[in-house]
Parts: sequence; C-alpha cells; structure tokens
Amino acid sequence: MDRAYLDTSAYVKRFARTGEKGSETVGKIFNACRSGKLNIVTSLWTLGEGIAAIDKKQRRGEMSQEDAETSIATLWNETTGLAERELLILVIPTGGLIIASWRCIRLKNVSADDALQLISAMTALSNIFVSADSRLVRAASEMGLESYNIEEDQDSTRLEGKLGRT
Repeated sequence: MDRAYLDTSAYVKRFARTGEKGSETVGKIFNACRSGKLNIVTSLWTLGEGIAAIDKKQRRGEMSQEDAETSIATLWNETTGLAERELLILVIPTGGLIIASWRCIRLKNVSADDALQLISAMTALSNIFVSADSRLVRAASEMGLESYNIEEDQDSTRLEGKLGRT
C-alpha cells in the first residue's frame, strides 16, 4: 500500500477552510486514505505547524476566530480518528530524527523544519511526498521520493491520476 507523506503546507490545506489551490487534491488524498487505498503519513510536528498556520491566518484576518477554532478542532479530530484506525501514521520527532535532520539541512539546503519533514518521510518508508513548497518537493525527489507540488496543476493532475489507480 502506498504511503503518502504530507508536509505541513499540504496537510493544513485539508483544515484551513480557505479554498486554497491544492486543497481539493488534499481532500482526495484523505478520501483515498479513509477508503483504505493508501496511508497518510505526517509528523506530529506537522500538527503544531498546522495549528500555527491556522492561527496566523486568523490573525491576518483571512479567517474568523470561529473558523480557526473549527479548523483546529477538525484537524485534531480527523487526525486522531484516522490514526486510531491505523490509516494515518504519525511520526514522533525523536532526538535521533532531529539529529538526522541536521545532515539533511546541509545536504539539501532546507530549513530545520523541512529537514525534519524529509527525514520523517524517509523513516516512515513513505514512497510519495506531497507539499506546496517547490524547493522541498525538489529535495524530496532528489532523495528518491515520488514527489508532488499540489499547487502545480500538472502535479495535482498526476497525483489524482495515481489516486484513481490506487
């Protein structure tokens, strides 16, 4: 079964309620997961970054406080529900993963957060990497992961085609 790793930029599109580019594709990933066609993998770190991203949207006036609170509650409930059904795999950022990410920072010239996402994807044996960050998608591809930028129409189309075949 495929394991699709979603970094924060992709994962939060499921919960931010703003109709952002790529959110429809992320919805299809979650539907494929719920139907048992693939596992979603993400880091526990993603949840904290996701909450921070939703909070930032609310502070900028892009979301109401009520929508932000609903989005955060939905993020938590859907994530834990899928994890309890063993459809979603949460990678716990351990000291070992953090130390491994340091080398990735230098090798791929990415931020510490992005390096942790890459190392988490590799540790969980993910074969698909999904992000809305073109630099991170390129780094994941260089590390041997089938990578998709969900904000690029061509990548979204390819990924949705793959989900249809799964």
